Amino acid sequence: MRRLQEKGRGEHGIRRHLNATVLFFVVLVLGTALDQVTKAVVFRNLEEGRHYEVIPQLLSLVLSLNPGALFGMLPSQGMLLAGLAIIAFGVILYFIFRGDGTAWSAAAFGFLAAGATGNLIDRLFNNLRVRDFIDLHVGQYHWPTFNVADICICVGLGMLIYAEFARAGEAKRPSGTS
Repeated sequence: MRRLQEKGRGEHGIRRHLNATVLFFVVLVLGTALDQVTKAVVFRNLEEGRHYEVIPQLLSLVLSLNPGALFGMLPSQGMLLAGLAIIAFGVILYFIFRGDGTAWSAAAFGFLAAGATGNLIDRLFNNLRVRDFIDLHVGQYHWPTFNVADICICVGLGMLIYAEFARAGEAKRPSGTS
């Protein structure tokens, strides 16, 4: 706390930063738990090689073990991807403890950390492969199979991109206007 006070955050800033840190860990734990529970349920109850249509011509469930990254990138690079997930988690923690302390950035980093953690757990316990099961398709368009951890990563990145555009818009706005 003293270090935060020395950085000029004051009482309100310290409380805001602590609240953001708690939010980060809540999103991290809930996102990781949701990812692992959904994978366990799906992989325990579905048969390999079958597609289970949930919403016709839109959403199916299918078992898939992915040795690559998001959307099938970097196939068979499980060890590299596990190492990158650990590094990413360290970088995320740095930004959480050194960042702006806003709830928005804490939640965004929480989603990123949950996605990285969920897929890292899979790699550690599934021969460097990630369990994917969500199969999305619209007409002739078909996305690679993914999981809740991948959704968390995309949500976190989307939130960070939105925040940057919002900050850029505020910086361009003349002072005194709202």
